[in-house]
Amino acid sequence: MSLRFIALLIMTFLAITFSGNHCVYSDNTMAMNSCQEILNNARSYESRATWHNQVAKGLMQQIQNLSSMPKNPGTMQAIENLFQQYDQNRQMETQMRQLFRQYSEQAQQCMKSLN
Repeated sequence: MSLRFIALLIMTFLAITFSGNHCVYSDNTMAMNSCQEILNNARSYESRATWHNQVAKGLMQQIQNLSSMPKNPGTMQAIENLFQQYDQNRQMETQMRQLFRQYSEQAQQCMKSLN
């Protein structure tokens, strides 16, 4: 994932979070609470995506370290296992980023409907 893409995601999130009126006044408190819950879910997915990204980076470092060791069946199996874990974490990161975007859009639409 490119640095530009990550920066764009962060800027989008900050724009959604800090744009417009900071205090939403509504007669329907339950609707406002629902919007806040959707936003909290989006933030949760973003933090989980970041966590999976960090785990994948750590796994890649382990793979690189094992690659410099002498080749034998044990190291080859360990590298294969690490690659599987790496792929799983990258896949989970992608899914979490997708859910983050989806929930962010829903939260934004929800807040607009309150105004």
